[in-house]
Amino acid sequence: GYIRPLLTLAAEQGDSNVRLVWRYAFRTDLSPEENIAAAAAMTDRLQNISIHHTADMYSAGVSSRDSSRADFYETYGGLFFLGIMLSLVFMFSAVLIIYYKQMSEGYEDQARFEIMQKVGMTKEDIRRSVNSQVLTVFFGPLLLAGLHLGFAFPIVWKLLQLFNLHNLRLVIGVTMVCFLVFSLFYILVYRITSNAYYTVVSGGKGMGSS
Repeated sequence: GYIRPLLTLAAEQGDSNVRLVWRYAFRTDLSPEENIAAAAAMTDRLQNISIHHTADMYSAGVSSRDSSRADFYETYGGLFFLGIMLSLVFMFSAVLIIYYKQMSEGYEDQARFEIMQKVGMTKEDIRRSVNSQVLTVFFGPLLLAGLHLGFAFPIVWKLLQLFNLHNLRLVIGVTMVCFLVFSLFYILVYRITSNAYYTVVSGGKGMGSS
């Protein structure tokens, strides 16, 4: 076979890193919990066994897909939860900052809009002015965020590859869905802010966003 030529080549080149690895894979009809327990039992038993062959020492180990899945969830589940929490905190912080900034400007502009209404400015003109101003304040940062995400994506992709994530299509899809959800939430807050701003500057009941 290939074992003797491989060991001979390793001895000739003085390469001590060459090792023979035998892998055996099999399936069972056990439940995930039983698979984890069986793998742990075999691992405990193999730890007490040392197999000698001439001058070399061989070792054996057992791995289970269910055990690996449980370890993966334990390792990355906390990071996933932390990422969700930080995303929500930063998103609500940004929205509240923009909302209260617009409302404070609305109270500052209230007197100016009252004067313009006295000289003939209609409610529709106020609505168009409010929509234009709030639209720029809200969706300017959103467009810049999308541009920033596009430039940062190659670096994010390289970082994810360090965690053995190599499905580029999945990463792109998740990124686009997250940005879409954030945009929809942003639009909802924009409509609320636009109506509240209009109510303040017009001195009356808010109208539906156009």
